[in-house]
Amino acid sequence: MHMPIDKKLSKVDTLKTAIEYIHQLHAMIADAPNVSTAQPSHNPCITISTQDDPCAKLTISWHRKPMEYGSAFRDQMTGATKASCSKVWIPGV
Repeated sequence: MHMPIDKKLSKVDTLKTAIEYIHQLHAMIADAPNVSTAQPSHNPCITISTQDDPCAKLTISWHRKPMEYGSAFRDQMTGATKASCSKVWIPGV
């Protein structure tokens, strides 16, 4: 779903878009033919590649601090940590 930059979404539309995005990520991971998961360690990750474009890969990594819920990913181009979030609740799942 692409929205113009100057349009502000309502809270409901923002949540619907976020849920749709999460479902798309879940479908991509579930349907991926080549999924490799790192061994449990301090920095687990999942790498997904497809037969359509073997050069294109998606890597998702995460970490959790004791007593906190959070996730982050590292930008492969810059090496910078990009995001963290709290618990995610998906209605109906």
